[in-house]
Amino acid sequence: METNDKTLTAEESIVLIQQMINKTKSSMRDNSFYFLLWGWLSVIASTGNFIVLKFGLNPYFHFFWFIIPVVGMPVSIWHGYKNPFVKTHIGDFISGIWSGIGIACFVIIALIFINGRQDLPIIQMFLLIMGIGVFVTGRIIKDIPLIIGSVIFWLGAMACSLFKSESAQLLIYSFSFTVGYIVPGYITKYKNRKSHV
Repeated sequence: METNDKTLTAEESIVLIQQMINKTKSSMRDNSFYFLLWGWLSVIASTGNFIVLKFGLNPYFHFFWFIIPVVGMPVSIWHGYKNPFVKTHIGDFISGIWSGIGIACFVIIALIFINGRQDLPIIQMFLLIMGIGVFVTGRIIKDIPLIIGSVIFWLGAMACSLFKSESAQLLIYSFSFTVGYIVPGYITKYKNRKSHV
């Protein structure tokens, strides 16, 4: 039985990989929506928590965090259905990374309910995990703003260890998501518009 499989040369393999990276980059620019959606939801939740904590407006202020999954999940699913990613192996790999990060975040939330908040450095954990996702994504698609964004997340996690008050940590969290997630999201959106002009 004859097979049509062809062994690629080293040069052809490099070209193929570069084409996949370029397709994934283009797809991610088209889907900068996700960076902006999850970034803004995180900033709104942390800033809202900061306000109610600072002014003592609500004893249940931690429930403000639920805005992130309650709004983010259905909107992301709807947007993904309407605007599907270009399918590439690299795109699938990045999608797998973010799925794992999402699961890790839900595990952290479960641990909070099981062990109580006092036992976990919650904000630092979220910033570290998000930094990993942003860094790996930035490295794979060779996007400098995302790589810089990941460093912002990690510096934010370290800064939270220096500022022990929860209100200060909430501001650091909000700042980290603004600079590390929203700014790269707008940069990729701008690049996308420019490439379609």
